Amino acid sequence: MEWLLLRESAFDILILISGDHDFMPLVEKFMNYGKDVFICPVKATGNTEMIETATDTFFIDDILSEELELCKSEYAKNTLKGAIDIQEKLKDRPIKTADKHHYLDDKSNESDKRKRSIRKIVDAVYEREKTMHFVSLTYFRDKILPDFMNPESADDFQNRKNFMLELMESDYFSVSQIDNPKKPEFKTSIIRVNHNNTIIWQWYPELSKVTNELAHIFEENEALKNDNPVK
Repeated sequence: MEWLLLRESAFDILILISGDHDFMPLVEKFMNYGKDVFICPVKATGNTEMIETATDTFFIDDILSEELELCKSEYAKNTLKGAIDIQEKLKDRPIKTADKHHYLDDKSNESDKRKRSIRKIVDAVYEREKTMHFVSLTYFRDKILPDFMNPESADDFQNRKNFMLELMESDYFSVSQIDNPKKPEFKTSIIRVNHNNTIIWQWYPELSKVTNELAHIFEENEALKNDNPVK
């Protein structure tokens, strides 16, 4: 980026599709060279200092508002259709019991171990959500994750950070920013269980926002079938 910056005639405006504070040195350097810097963050995660420093800010939420609403609408339709299709397919299928003598191969065992490990980490975060105002990324990295890592790996900061980044990219957690209680002018990054993940709903039914609605739809469909039997 500095090589690009030194090509003075190459451009006048830098458009950064991010609101991450890690890019702050880049923004300041470009602006010190007389370039205009426009940033395009998501409203919920845009860093306040970045927004105040940049030449101007355009929120992705506003730019893509129509597309986002269309995506939500299509997602709702597909979710409902998928749920009804699954119900139809499973309606007459006998329930199979697991063979207690069946053993998974080594690869499957590793996959199961990983899923169990993630479940335990999700449990740990969910339990703290009940008692703490929020779980900061720093607390998650330095206080929670070491309990689920080998001692040697847990002692290394970079290992903890890499593990945290891997989990942040999964669909089991959601990351956002809130005002720092001690310094309201700064944002604090927090992590929580992703309450919109359907796997999370299976683990914690109390978090489900759609299950009751779908159950009601299923009941209505069954009632219609009973009132209008197929001839």
